[in-house]
Order: sequence, then C-alpha cells, then structure tokens
Amino acid sequence: MEKQKSKLTSFDIDVLDELVFTNSYRMLNKKFKDEKLYFCLVKLLNNKLITIYFPTPDDEIEFEVEKFDANFREYYYLATKIGLKSLFG
Repeated sequence: MEKQKSKLTSFDIDVLDELVFTNSYRMLNKKFKDEKLYFCLVKLLNNKLITIYFPTPDDEIEFEVEKFDANFREYYYLATKIGLKSLFG
C-alpha cells in the first residue's frame, strides 16, 4: 500500500477523498475545475483505487481506456477498498 500512497499527489488524494461516496464526474468537475481531473481519474483507475459505474451509480463497469475517453463525463466514481486503505490506512 505504501508504494501506491507515495505515488499519489495531493490533488489525487483530494479527488480520492471525494470518492468515499459515489460521485459523478459533473460533481467532481464542479469542485475541482481542473484540467488534471481526467488524468487523475485515469491514474486512480489504473492503480485500482477507484471503480466506475454506468449508466447508474449501482452498475459497476470495467475500465476500458477507449470507452473511458469517450464517456468519462457520464460515469460515476467510487473509491475501492484499496483506495480507502490508501486514504485511511
């Protein structure tokens, strides 16, 4: 866990902290308004720290880069157990 935690920036941690509960991209974008948000989400997904849901917050889907690029603004996001452990130990 420490290896993943050391790779996270303060921005990554702030985004992950918002994903303790399911959040839509629109809500995240309102809070962060940062062009780094997309890259942060990809990083967190690649590290298995968050999962994505679509078309509802109850329907988990697999992360696929091609689909993600086209649809990331429509997805919901939630921290995984690994993500929560990286936040809270």
